[in-house]
Amino acid sequence: MARCVKLIRFHELAEDEYFCTEDGAMRGVTFENTSETEPLVTLRYFAPK
Repeated sequence: MARCVKLIRFHELAEDEYFCTEDGAMRGVTFENTSETEPLVTLRYFAPK
């Protein structure tokens, strides 16, 4: 059986996505992969500053 993600609309987070605010990023944040089978994949988008 194949599984796929639900239809995601613009500005909507999926169950496997997290958003970190600029303030949180400036203070420091740690992401931990607890999966035994899936790699941790990150996408980073930065403000123009």
